[in-house]
Amino acid sequence: TEPTRRALLYVLRAVERAPAPGEYIQPEGTQPQRKLGRGIDTFLAAQFLGEALGSLPGSPERERTRAALDLCVAKIQALQREDGSFSKDGWAPVLSSAFAANGLQVAKDVGAKVESQALARSEAYMLRGYDRERKAFRTDDSAGVALYQAAGSLDAASRAGKLNEAPARAARAHLADEAFVRGF
Repeated sequence: TEPTRRALLYVLRAVERAPAPGEYIQPEGTQPQRKLGRGIDTFLAAQFLGEALGSLPGSPERERTRAALDLCVAKIQALQREDGSFSKDGWAPVLSSAFAANGLQVAKDVGAKVESQALARSEAYMLRGYDRERKAFRTDDSAGVALYQAAGSLDAASRAGKLNEAPARAARAHLADEAFVRGF
């Protein structure tokens, strides 16, 4: 549809205006950046471009979309920290890291060159959010909201094929608990 095409062109232009790996797509100061970190625009652009790519066979925008997606992947991988997270500058860094991991996974699924090590470190970071001894989700990177970490852990476990491990089992149990999700 024409609105979708205009959205794609907008994202393509934004990515193309910021070609350097360490350069952010949008100027600093957007509300999503304050909440989810400076890289959130890049993380969401990767997801959008990866999902759009499949609907563009024979389209003149296909190669531009592929190039922009590859640039987003490079930017995301450059932002990854040693602990596997991607951004600690937002209100809830675990959410930012979940968006980054999702962007990388969508990109990988459409054939972009995503480093397997980047995905593995991301999954490990998200799965470490569950404290087996306390039987609770850590909240230091989730703005004090265990729900954010539980959802991120379950998503990472699903992608990694680790749904029978403790973080995923705990996440499913917590997410089924009405008191745990109340207010969301």
